[in-house]
Formats: sequence, C-alpha cells, structure tokens
Amino acid sequence: MMKPFLRPTFPALCLATLAGCTQDGAVRFTEGARAAGLVMQHTDGSSGKYYIVETLASGVILFDFNLDGALDVYLPNGRPLPPTPEGNQRFSNALFANDGKGKLTNVTREKGVPGTGFGTGGAAGDHDGDGDLDLYVCQYGPNVLYRNNGKEGGWTFTDVTREAGCDDARFSAGACFFDLENDGDLDLYVTNYCIDDLKTSDPFWEGKSPRYHAPSHYKAEGHSLFKNKGDGTFEDVTESSGASNVSEPGRGMGVMATDINADGLLDLYVANDGTANFLFKNLGGGKLEEVGMASGTALSSDGSEMGSMGVDAGDADRDGTFEIIVTNFQKQLNNLYRPVRPGFYTDTAMAQGLGETCLPMVSWGVKLFDYDHDGWLDIFIANGHLEDHIHEYDQSTSFLQQNQLFHNEGKGVFKEVSSSAGPGLQEKKSSRGAAFGDLDNDGDIDIVVCNSRDAPSLLWNEGGNRRSWVLLELSGIKNKFAVGAFVRVTAGGVTQSGEVRAGSSYISQNDLRLHFGLGDAETVDRVEVDWPGGKKEAFSSLPARRIHRLTEGTGTPR
Repeated sequence: MMKPFLRPTFPALCLATLAGCTQDGAVRFTEGARAAGLVMQHTDGSSGKYYIVETLASGVILFDFNLDGALDVYLPNGRPLPPTPEGNQRFSNALFANDGKGKLTNVTREKGVPGTGFGTGGAAGDHDGDGDLDLYVCQYGPNVLYRNNGKEGGWTFTDVTREAGCDDARFSAGACFFDLENDGDLDLYVTNYCIDDLKTSDPFWEGKSPRYHAPSHYKAEGHSLFKNKGDGTFEDVTESSGASNVSEPGRGMGVMATDINADGLLDLYVANDGTANFLFKNLGGGKLEEVGMASGTALSSDGSEMGSMGVDAGDADRDGTFEIIVTNFQKQLNNLYRPVRPGFYTDTAMAQGLGETCLPMVSWGVKLFDYDHDGWLDIFIANGHLEDHIHEYDQSTSFLQQNQLFHNEGKGVFKEVSSSAGPGLQEKKSSRGAAFGDLDNDGDIDIVVCNSRDAPSLLWNEGGNRRSWVLLELSGIKNKFAVGAFVRVTAGGVTQSGEVRAGSSYISQNDLRLHFGLGDAETVDRVEVDWPGGKKEAFSSLPARRIHRLTEGTGTPR
C-alpha cells in the first residue's frame, strides 16, 4: 500500500503546551473573529416593513478555494429591500483567505465573489471537474455560480451562472452538491423558500408590536434539481427525476445528501418550514422517491409539521448507522431521528437529552461533531429569534439567544454543557448559519457562525486537541473531493463512521475533510473508504494527530 500524504500540522509533543490547551483540561470555545480578521457586518435588509425575506439571514461556507490546505471562509450577506442595483452593489458578500494559522484576510474584491443580490446560503463543489472548488450562492432572485479559475487564473472566480444553466430566479435558501447517479459529476439540489414579491409590506401586529407574518401566509416555492451534463453545464431534472413529486411543496431551508440505506446511492433530506420535511430515496438511474412520511422523518413525534431549519446526520451511538438531527422553531423540540430498522426512523430527541432547554429557542445551524475527542459525537446548535419585538408579547424567549452545546455522555445520550463551554458560548446573538472545521489545523474543530444584523462569530476550540485525533482529506479520481464517500475509522478498538458532504447545517457548508476524535489511541488501525462509484479500499496503520490525504486507488482493495 502506498503511504498516505501527510499534511504538516503541529507536532504531537507540542500539543500540551499550545495556548489552546486549558490548565484544567476542560475544552472551551472562545470568540476570536475580530482578532483573526473575520470582520463583516451582516445586514438582513430590515427597514421596518417586515419582509419575510429578512428572517432567513445567511449561512456560512467553509472551503479551501486555493488548495493550500487551509480552510477559507465565505459569508453571504443580505441587501436593502426591495432590491435595487445601487443597493446590491453597496453591500457585498465576503470571502476571507486563511493563511493556514487561522489569520483571515478579506479578498472578496480581488477574487470576484461579491454576490449579485440578497445572499442567503450556498455550497462549494467541483462542478466542472477541473480539480478545484467552485461556489454556488443562493439569493433572493437569481442565484449565482462562480467558477474557480484555478492557480493559473490567480484563484479568481468568474460568474458562469447563465452558461451553466443553473440560474434559479426564485427565492432560494440552501444548496448541496452531490452525485445523483454515481457518474463522477456533481449534481446540484437547491431549496427555494416562498413567493414574496415585496409588494405587501404591512407587518402582522401583536397588540402594539409589529412582527412577521407566519410562513403559512406565503405560498411555498418548489425546489430544484440540476443534473450535471459532464461538461460544466446543468439540466433541470426536477420533474423527470421525481424530485417534484411531493404531496405538498415545501418552504425549503437546510438540505443534505446522505446514504440512508447503505446502498451506495446518495439520498436527500430537506428541511421545510411549516410543512412536512422531505426524504428523497435514490432509486438509481437518476430517479428519486419521496419517502419522508413512510420513513418517519417528515413530522415530529406527535405528527406535527415543524418550522424546520437546519439538518445534519451522524452516528451518535456508534452503531454504524446515522441519526438525522433537525432544528426547529420556538416551542418545538428539535428532532433526532434514530434508525430502528432499514428505512424507518423514530424521533428520540427527548429520550436522548435534547429536551426542554431547546423550547425557548429558534434553532438554525447544527452539527454532530466530536469537540473533545472522546470518540462520541456531540451537538452544537445556533439559536436566534427572528422577531425583534418578541420580548414585548412573549416573556418566555428573546430576540438574542445563547447558542447551545450538548455533550455526548456515551451511546448517544446528551447533556447540555453550554454554561461551562467557555466565554464564546455565553454571548447572546440572533444566530443563523453555522459551519464547522479546523481553521488553524491544530486538530480540533472550530465554528464560524453568522449572526443576523451583527458581526460573525469565530469560536476557537481551545483544548480539544489534548486528546488524540485524525483528519482525513479524501482525494477521488473523477470526483476529486470524494463528495459522498463513506468512511469507517477503527482506532483503539472503536469504530466510527463519517461521510463527505458538500452542504448541510442551516444553508451552510462544513470542512470537506473528515475529523475523528480518537480518545487515547495514537494509531489509526484501519480506515475503510467506500468511494463514490463503488470502489472500496482500506488504509492501515496511520499515525494519529495528523492530517492524512487518502487518494483513491492507492489503498488496499477490499
């Protein structure tokens, strides 16, 4: 077997002396956005007219646009409403280049990715198969696809939306790149929210307090599925694929692609606001079947439609299958759908510790991740109300809210530890999108959060790297970034699972590299990779506390 590429990182012997290691051994998150250079003021376009567009705010996209091994940060931004050419130019999205040590520099103008309208979310993927990451930005109005011009083009971007054929002109929220047919070309699913022409500007009144109309006041938009034709252009296959064959259109928000039944085909889970969520089973041959109701993942445990926002999936109890977590509106429990048999789930959020403390919150960004490297996936949830006068008529909640961290006590049972998780989690904001990745390549997972009407947060993980870890960067043959790959890691007698996803959380994207906490194990005994397209390989005896690049075709076939 060829040796995997080892990307430089901090030596293991130095880890105990890093500033990130706390004296008492606890893991804490500290706010460091401004010091790192992540400086931007988010606008939601609010002017007192209470357009529903304002409430979605924006996601966060983490991707290595210049392939230097450091995660860069892209922050979509809103614009004044109703949109005008002058307003669209006066405000900008922001791209921050990472120097590899977590120092960020705004390079939006020179790289050419300001956005062209009111920005919501998006995703990054190699849509044209040239080996670098392109950027799809969702907007109110036509979305934009930025093609990465690569090293020879100075790592700049070009707007190729029209010629690529994916210029959805509706009010879009989130997106994910995935390979629908396992042909090596990345397809694109886009969630659209609702129809709002901004001509009706009267707010809904709660006594003397103005507020937004409920989502049910607005007609839902249909979502979009674009098939990659293999030449960097797309074909709208929403109808022909079965993606439009749903009982009721949804007001789409978060979306992710995940293989729910381990058949080697990527399925889709879509969070809808105020209507049933979608689970599209991939039937092969480019066909999808919506099975949300039949699978038990469309509604709450009591059969209610939820105000769903963010989505993620992970193996919280280490049984080899993925739970699906969905964040919801105030006075609604977040969902944790646990598979009970192939294709069927039950909502176990309350039983597994995600209970009453979530009820006052409006929850958005979310991820199952191992922040303390004990080998169990924990949960972070970004919270923030959308009603800025909510305190005037509902004393149980507030506009600014605390984000939440839930520690996995073992076997998927969670305990909230927000109050002891460091000063970064004590702040109250109206948060929306959250994305997760190792921004300083020190071995633990940091968090970038979009805060509506505020500056972003960069929550540094301090102390997570005291225990062992491994970060895997997968490199496929045709699907260069191995989007859709399924990975099993065995170390110290424990096996964990992960999956490469280009789009999840709340209209955001996390690091495409896969991170695993290893407890006290200093060697990864075995990594098994199910590559997109069906090839299966194993890599053995990898040293821990390293970033390894695993290249398709260099492992041992299995």
